[in-house]
Amino acid sequence: MTGAVVLCLSVTTYSLLQYSGLLIPLRTGLIYVGVLVLTCLTDLLIVWRLTNSTNTESLWIAHQSLKWGLLIAGFWLIEMVTGNLLDARSGTVRTLYFGSSLLAFMLPLFAGIWGSRKSGRVRAGMLMGLWSGIVSGLLAFLILMTITYFFLNIMRSDPQNVLQFQGSGARDLTTFVIGDSLAGATGHLVIGLILGTALGSVGGLIGKRLRH
Repeated sequence: MTGAVVLCLSVTTYSLLQYSGLLIPLRTGLIYVGVLVLTCLTDLLIVWRLTNSTNTESLWIAHQSLKWGLLIAGFWLIEMVTGNLLDARSGTVRTLYFGSSLLAFMLPLFAGIWGSRKSGRVRAGMLMGLWSGIVSGLLAFLILMTITYFFLNIMRSDPQNVLQFQGSGARDLTTFVIGDSLAGATGHLVIGLILGTALGSVGGLIGKRLRH
């Protein structure tokens, strides 16, 4: 988890050094960078606090949440591939895109339900949502930026990206594509942390009721 945070910050630093135009306009650029760094540091703090516990339940939650986080990240991968690299006019592609997005959003809820039913505690469901959200958010960030850099030519030729670039005020198309991906990747970090915790908590309440 710590390694993933370091990679996210490293990719961001590399992008800012290579494409200085990412910080233009300066206020917006600094806000995005601030949110990204703050979210990464929050993830690190939470991971440090949770992994310091040696009780059996905490270890079980950490291991199970990792599996849920990988599953969620898998659906984000499908969403990113279909949304950035495939023809959006295809009905199959659109179905995969919206279906995978919905599942990725909702899975922290089911992780919370599952964890609470197994343990009988609402807190377990909340932690399952939190853990799986952090894992999936970090992986989604790295997946999106990997896709962006490896398939930059495809993304630069995407008609939607070209259209959005024309009204963006970005320095050039490449800077726009990298910046757009960084903004989306940062959104995944925030979604994983906040939405994961919220849905995990709701799932914890549901799971406890179902257990009884």
